[in-house]
Amino acid sequence: MATNNRANARLDSSLLASYEAGSAFALDNATYEADRAAHFRPPPAPFTVDLMQLALTRQTAYPAKFVAEGIQHSLSKSAPAAATSCGTILTFERASSRSPWRIVLEPSLKASQLPRLASGSGGFAPAVDQARRRVADGLPEKVVQALLTEETTGRLGPFRPSDFTDPCGGIPNPRQDVTSAEAAGFSQRDLFRTAARPDTTAFALAGGGTLVMFTLRFEDQLLATEPSNLIDWSHPSLSQSPGEAWTYFLSAGTYSEVSESGELEMAVELSPSGTSWRFVGSYGGVTSVTGHRATPSSAPPTTSQLAAAFP
Repeated sequence: MATNNRANARLDSSLLASYEAGSAFALDNATYEADRAAHFRPPPAPFTVDLMQLALTRQTAYPAKFVAEGIQHSLSKSAPAAATSCGTILTFERASSRSPWRIVLEPSLKASQLPRLASGSGGFAPAVDQARRRVADGLPEKVVQALLTEETTGRLGPFRPSDFTDPCGGIPNPRQDVTSAEAAGFSQRDLFRTAARPDTTAFALAGGGTLVMFTLRFEDQLLATEPSNLIDWSHPSLSQSPGEAWTYFLSAGTYSEVSESGELEMAVELSPSGTSWRFVGSYGGVTSVTGHRATPSSAPPTTSQLAAAFP
């Protein structure tokens, strides 16, 4: 975490790559790229993670993995007291005997909701059997389908309303994005898909369940449906909204279409029977923004901007 704080303070992608890989690196490096595009240096916000649990299964081949759970807290004396204590689940991976351990997944959630990892003999966590792994490997596609259903019908399915509003690790609400855009006279789609290179990781939980983590890709598309109602893309003041630096991936201007691309890490709990799952936590962000410029009509454009969708 000390190295992480140095990398964040310097926006140092090389230092970041020394301890992160996979979607963890892609997401965090995108924030560095956005800050650099905006010529913005975020105020220092050092933090640490108090380790609560760790699980390492007995493994005989690389890549090797272990998972660590902890509670985040700020090291800045001037930081306001957090209204909610947030936790994190860190998956570390080592590609070979000569490689360093790197964080590859880092979903967040309320500290009080950290799942309890199973323990086994000899200090090792019990391994997840092959049948359960096959079920776990199919979960990313099931989550994609559940998000599509929520977007197109408004039915929550396996989700709960709090899954979309959790200040620590909530997920985007596709249905809300669609209805908000339509109310402003636009067309919106939140398109999720499984990762091209699956990174599904599964660890046993106390009580018989399974913690499953993986990365989804997404593309949010906002379309102007009338030439008199175009998208006015603007850049907020980062001194007031430092988390909006991703908007600088796209130049300010008037557009007929804007698309955000990004990644969403998901943590879900598979039931002991393997027949159902529930959302646990997430970590995501925008990694690029593109758009099609348009010539404004005589009518003034309507200001509208896609929401980053992550708390």
